[in-house]
Amino acid sequence: MGFRFQRRITLAPGIRLNLSKRGLGLSVGPRGASLSVGPRGVHGHAGIPGTGLAYRQKLNARSRSAGRGSSGAGRASPAGSLEALLA
Repeated sequence: MGFRFQRRITLAPGIRLNLSKRGLGLSVGPRGASLSVGPRGVHGHAGIPGTGLAYRQKLNARSRSAGRGSSGAGRASPAGSLEALLA
């Protein structure tokens, strides 16, 4: 089992700086819904505070299926995906 390091610093209400062993990240959004940018890409997150129920989706364009001949037709944009997720 390895050691883990993670630190979250609140810069302003709804804006957090995330420090970890992998690098720096930034999260923006109210409690229960956020958009995060970090070394692993862009993620949208929605959850019900206090319940432990949450949904997280990778939003940046690079994906494994992109190299397998998929044309991307019918795929929603990252901004549209986040709006649909938060609605």
